[in-house]
Formats: sequence, C-alpha cells, structure tokens
Amino acid sequence: EIFDVVEEQARDGVDFMTIHCGVTRASIARLKNQGINDSL
Repeated sequence: EIFDVVEEQARDGVDFMTIHCGVTRASIARLKNQGINDSL
C-alpha cells in the first residue's frame, strides 16, 4: 500500500519524498541470521 502511494505521488509530479521507517532489534537479529550485512 505504501508503494502505491509513492508511485501515485511520483506520477503527480512529486520529486522529493521522505519515507520514515522503523527498524526493531528483532528485525536486525533476523537480518544477521540471514547474513544480509555483517556490519549490523
């Protein structure tokens, strides 16, 4: 749903967007377990 809004705003001519997202300790642990980024 959020990507639909981003696409719609881009079509409307918006050329700058700030997208806020949250990263939890649990999500970092999952990324570490998957070997996504060793610097996490």
